[in-house]
Amino acid sequence: MTYTTEIKKAKNEDKLVIGYKKTLKELGKGNIAKVFLSNNAPDFMKSKFNKIKKSSKNFTYFILTIDNTELGTLCKKPFSVSCLGIKSDTKNKA
Repeated sequence: MTYTTEIKKAKNEDKLVIGYKKTLKELGKGNIAKVFLSNNAPDFMKSKFNKIKKSSKNFTYFILTIDNTELGTLCKKPFSVSCLGIKSDTKNKA
């Protein structure tokens, strides 16, 4: 599955978390399965997710080949998006 298909599917299933702060918050709760960053996301975002990934292997992390304007368009938002997360399937958690 390509990232565009995956993002669109997550949006339709209401599993998309848009924004750096919201993604970090949900990641801290263990609710995020994947994190996507635009190729022009700020370095502090990339560093933060690299640091979290080294200490926790509960999510996958990708830097996309598209910029934040294109990512915003893909998410059908009228603004740029540098960071988004896809929620994990929480129905199976105890």
